[in-house]
Amino acid sequence: MMVLTLLSLQAPDLKMMNKRLRYEWLFTVVVVLTPCLFGARIARAQDVDVSLEFDVKKLKKLVYAQGFSPWLDEKTINQLSQLKEHVKAKEWSKAFRLIDEQPTAQRGQLFPAGRSVWLPLEDYYWHLLVQLPSEGREAFRLYFNGRAKDLYERALLAPEEQQRSMLSKIHRSYFLTTFGDEATESLGDAHFEQGNFVAAERCWRSIVTHHADSDIPEQRLLVKIGFAAHRQSDVEALEKIVEQIGARFADATIELGGEAKPALAIVAELLKSTESQTPYISRVLPAVTIPLGESKSLWEVNLKKPHVSNQAILSSYVFTSESIFVNHGPRMQSFNRSTGKMNWQTNAPQLQRAGNNNQMWIGMNQFGMLQSVFEATPVVSGGRIYSTMLHANNNTRPAVVALNAKDGSQLWNSGTSLKDYVVVGNPTVEGDSVYVTGFKQPSNQLFVHSLNADDGSLNWSLRVGSVRAMVNDGQNSSMPWPLLIHYRDQLYILPSDGALVAVNTNRRQVSWLIKFQAPHRQNPDQFGWGNQTQNTAIPTRAALFLRNDILYLKDGNGPVLMAFDTQRKKPLWARAIDEKRELVAVDDGFIYLIGDDIEARSCKTGRMEWSNHPPRFTARTLVNTVDSIYAPTVRGIYRFSKETGDTQEIIRDKETMGSIGQLRISGDQLLMFTKGKIRAFPIVAPEINEPETTEPETTEPENAPGKLPTESKQ
Repeated sequence: MMVLTLLSLQAPDLKMMNKRLRYEWLFTVVVVLTPCLFGARIARAQDVDVSLEFDVKKLKKLVYAQGFSPWLDEKTINQLSQLKEHVKAKEWSKAFRLIDEQPTAQRGQLFPAGRSVWLPLEDYYWHLLVQLPSEGREAFRLYFNGRAKDLYERALLAPEEQQRSMLSKIHRSYFLTTFGDEATESLGDAHFEQGNFVAAERCWRSIVTHHADSDIPEQRLLVKIGFAAHRQSDVEALEKIVEQIGARFADATIELGGEAKPALAIVAELLKSTESQTPYISRVLPAVTIPLGESKSLWEVNLKKPHVSNQAILSSYVFTSESIFVNHGPRMQSFNRSTGKMNWQTNAPQLQRAGNNNQMWIGMNQFGMLQSVFEATPVVSGGRIYSTMLHANNNTRPAVVALNAKDGSQLWNSGTSLKDYVVVGNPTVEGDSVYVTGFKQPSNQLFVHSLNADDGSLNWSLRVGSVRAMVNDGQNSSMPWPLLIHYRDQLYILPSDGALVAVNTNRRQVSWLIKFQAPHRQNPDQFGWGNQTQNTAIPTRAALFLRNDILYLKDGNGPVLMAFDTQRKKPLWARAIDEKRELVAVDDGFIYLIGDDIEARSCKTGRMEWSNHPPRFTARTLVNTVDSIYAPTVRGIYRFSKETGDTQEIIRDKETMGSIGQLRISGDQLLMFTKGKIRAFPIVAPEINEPETTEPETTEPENAPGKLPTESKQ
C-alpha cells in the first residue's frame, strides 16, 4: 500500500524517462523506500517502538534476517519479554529491578527501534522509561531518587572528567528523578564546551521533550539548542527553534552576559548569522595536462612478485612527503617519491603452496581473505606504517603490523594481543589508538578492537554483530572485508553486509546501527563452507568515503548506494543501483562509479547526472581534477568532462596500454601502477598534492570547543 501511495503521489512522468532511469526510479521506490529507512534521525523517542505488544518469534526472525545480524541473544529477548509484561501489569518494582540488574550483562546488545534502526539496550530502556504513564514515572522517582541524589552531590565536587562521567550516568539511568534534568543540562553544557554540539543539543532537547516536571525554564533550553544548531550550521533546526519561541515565549527574556535579552531576538540573530555563512568548499586538484604520449617516464620500479601463483594481486599504497609505501602481495616496500629508488622492503613469509596440508592455505582459504590481505591499504601516522598483513611469526592468518617508516623494521604485530581473532579490514588510526575489526575464531562474530599504537597491546574489544560468508567458488567462502572511518568520537564501520554501524570510542559501545538491503549471497553455515552454488557475479569492492560531514557508502556487490549525514544522524538519501558498479571517488559535487561504464551522481540527491561507456576499464580507479576525470581503459587513459561526461581526450602509451592498474597524481608527477611496476610521468600542474595518508579526508577542521554566553540559571 505504501509503495502504491508513493507511486501515485510522487511519480514523475515515466514516459519521459529513458529505460535505464525508469528502471532505477521504480526499483528505488520499491526496494529502498519500502523499509521506511529515511527521514528520521537516530534515537528520537518518537521513532523508537516501545509498545507493549511484544512478539518474541517476530523479534528473533528480525535478528536473523538476511544480511548483518546485530547482537541480541535469546536470553536477553526472554528478559525483555518479562519486562514488557511487568510494565503492562504496572508491576513497577519488578520492572525497575529487572532493568537495574541487566545493563552490565547486556552491554553491547542492540534492539530494533523502528525504521531499520537498532539502538543499544541501554538507550532502549531510556526510551521505554520516558514514555511511561504518570503513575510509572512517579514510581521510578521513588525507586531511584536516593541513588540519583547521592551521585549528583558527589558529581558537583568531582574533577571535571569524573564529573562528566557521573552526570552521564545520571542522564542514562536516573533521568526521570528530581535530579535528572539538572544533571542533563549540566552534561549538555559540558558537551558544548568540548565542541560536541550534537551531544549537547541531544541533552537539552531531551529535557524539553521528556522531563515534564522540570523547573528549568524552557526558553533557556531552547536558546541553548539554538546555539548548538548554529554551531552545526543547521538552518532547518534553527528555523524550528525561532518558530517555537515566537509562538510560546515571544516576550520572554534570558540573562546573557549579565544583561537580560529577548530570547526570540537571540535565536533570530543566530538564524540570520547561520544563513549567511559561506559553505565550506574542499580542495580538489587543479586542471592538469598529461603529455603521456610525448614524454618518457621520469622513473620506474619493478615490484617484487607475490609468492602466490594464479593470483591477480593489485597494489595498495600510501604517500608521505618523501616516500611511497606499497603493499604488494605479502611484503611492504618503500620508494623515494622523487626518484623511485627503493628505500627498503620487508621480508615476505613463505607462501608457496607446498601441498594439500599447507597450513597457510588452509587457514587463509577458510576465511577466503588471501587476496584482500595482499591488497590491504596501509596507514601512515606518527612515523609508523600500520597495515593488515601476514607476518613471519604466524603466516596462517593476518594481523595488524606496525613498521618503522624509516627503515621498515617491525615494531609490533597483533598476533599476541588478538590471538583469538582473525583480523579483517584496513586499520585506522586516531590519536594513540589503532582500530581494526576481526572475527572471533571459529565464528562469524565481528568485533572491533582498540590497540595501543605504541606497542600493539589491547585497549578494549567490542562485539558489533555477525556477518554472512560469501560463496566465491564451489568449495570456499569468503568473509566480508569491513571498512572503517573514525570521525570525531565515532568509529563508522561498513561490514559490507547490509549495515552501517557507529561505535562511540569514548564510551566503548555501539551508538546505533542502520540496516539496509544486503548483497545477495548464498546461505553458508556458521563457518562459511558447505555445498553452495558458485557465485559468478563480478566482485566489486566495498567503499566508504567521508566528505563535508557526509558518509557515502556502498557494499561490495551491494544493490544500494547511500549518503549519511554524520551531524544530523540521518540518511540523506539511498538509491538502488547495479551491484556490479563500484563507488570509486567523491568530490564536492559528484559521486563517481565505475562498472561497465562510468557515471556521475549528485552528492545532494544521488540522482545520475551523466554516464559514458568507453572501452573496458582496466581498473576501477580514476584521477579527479577540477574540470576533468581521467580513467584507464584497454585503449588508453580517457579524459571525461566533469560537467557533461563527454570524452575530451584519449591519452595513449604503447608500453602500458591495456595494463594500467591504478593512477595517482602526486605533485608534478602522474604515478601509474601497472602489473608489477610503478612508473612516474611528468604533468603540468601547480604544486599541490593529494592527501598524504589514507586517513579519511576531513573537509573542515574539527569543531572547536564552544562556550555558552554567561547566563543565569535562576
